[in-house]
Amino acid sequence: YDTLDDLEDAGGLGALFADPYDNSASDGTDHALRLKTHDGQEFPIEAILRSVPWRGGKALMLVVRRSGDDEAAAILHSTADDQTQPDTSELKARIAEMRTIIDTATDGVVLIGRDGTIRSISRPAEALFGFDSDEVTGKPFVSLFAIESQRAARDYLDGLSEPGVASVLNDGREVIGREAQGRFIPLFMTIGSLPNDSGFCAVVRDITQWKRAEEDLTQARAVAERASSQKT
Repeated sequence: YDTLDDLEDAGGLGALFADPYDNSASDGTDHALRLKTHDGQEFPIEAILRSVPWRGGKALMLVVRRSGDDEAAAILHSTADDQTQPDTSELKARIAEMRTIIDTATDGVVLIGRDGTIRSISRPAEALFGFDSDEVTGKPFVSLFAIESQRAARDYLDGLSEPGVASVLNDGREVIGREAQGRFIPLFMTIGSLPNDSGFCAVVRDITQWKRAEEDLTQARAVAERASSQKT
């Protein structure tokens, strides 16, 4: 077709494709998709339909080539990939940026599936618990905690899963973590729901130093109280 108007007059996009095959036919044809030219010629084609950026929005791009034309096939896939590359590159850049931020933070991050299993953990969480992310992926989230804290972690998740006060008043929990070598770690944990109901994100902080300072303060207060009572 010489112009887009010519194609529109001929019937639009549907005019580009040959009539459907007769389902009752048994002539051995491979029923390939066929393109139809303006003068009625037909030939088999391969086609790719993809979503692409278009004037600030999205559009569908249909790219076709003659079947069996390897050079055209390379151009076809190259063109389609070039059209979608900007969005993919931007998405990959944002993911890498967020991963860097998470891995730079001192707190550990644990991604949890809707079923309560671990999807992945950040590098600070790996250092905190002594596990590689691959080692714990697919295991129950509560396995990261001491037995006496597993119920608290499970109840925390259940409270976020159900509508009600517990899902709104999210003030965190103190729990006992369990590292790979069996050592126990006092942690402060906050869990939030991920978008699109896709799971949960737990942020855990080692509060060993804070607990130690709290114990020292308690002991110092006890010593002061004993000294004061002896004077009186």
